[in-house]
Amino acid sequence: MTLDWRTDRARWVKTLEARTGKGLRDWNRWIRAGRFRDALHLRTWLSKNGVNGYSQQLLVMEHFGYPAHVLTTEHA
Repeated sequence: MTLDWRTDRARWVKTLEARTGKGLRDWNRWIRAGRFRDALHLRTWLSKNGVNGYSQQLLVMEHFGYPAHVLTTEHA
């Protein structure tokens, strides 16, 4: 069995959409327009806009890059 990070990402995207009513494309566009200089400022803005938990983590990684451990595919 292959464990792939994209399965988690798909769940995080669904959670974001369910909790906010907006999709990943919308959020990424708003974040790009905000020109956030670091993850802390982005997280603060997201929290003020009701985005927390995995949804927030997803958006931070989408903007600043996914860490290597998330992108790893494992075989179980």
